[in-house]
Amino acid sequence: MNINRHQSAIRVGSVHVGTRLKKSKGYIRYPTGLVMEWDDQFPKELRRRHLGIVYFLCVDGEIKKIGQTSAKSGIKSCMDFYFNAGSDDPSDTRFAINYLMREEIAKGRLVEVYIQYEEPLQVMTKGITSSTMMEVAISPKAMEQLCQEDFVASEGRFPEWNFQEAGLALPAPIPEIFAEYKVLRQQGRTA
Repeated sequence: MNINRHQSAIRVGSVHVGTRLKKSKGYIRYPTGLVMEWDDQFPKELRRRHLGIVYFLCVDGEIKKIGQTSAKSGIKSCMDFYFNAGSDDPSDTRFAINYLMREEIAKGRLVEVYIQYEEPLQVMTKGITSSTMMEVAISPKAMEQLCQEDFVASEGRFPEWNFQEAGLALPAPIPEIFAEYKVLRQQGRTA
């Protein structure tokens, strides 16, 4: 499914391989991280804003992954979570998404990030002995689920990179590369 079918998606920017060398006391797979080239039209104040966000990772306009975050530092910290996999201790899925984005970039394809979001709400929040009005981000889980259901209804399957939701194993050779990475990290080797 092409992202153009999403009527209210906002383009965040495109993903590229960075040029700044990473420093680590342990083994790292990639000497440089992935970086975001922010879309000029994407408001700077939304980069780190605490929102209920559904994000779409796209390759040449095709939706490859639908995910969600309500990270306090917004879409920037969510994407950094993926972008830095391979220089930290990531889950296998996060490692796989980083690997797949790099593969697509190496093939000359355009990797982009889009979002939809909900503004936080002011709600009366109860503590142990007090109550106060607080700004609370809406959980984006229901929005993510609806977006995934819409995708499945249209395409007959989950997006290609939504492995967990589709009940699929990571594609070869990623599990082997991830296993090797974990061993090298545990051994404390340096890059």
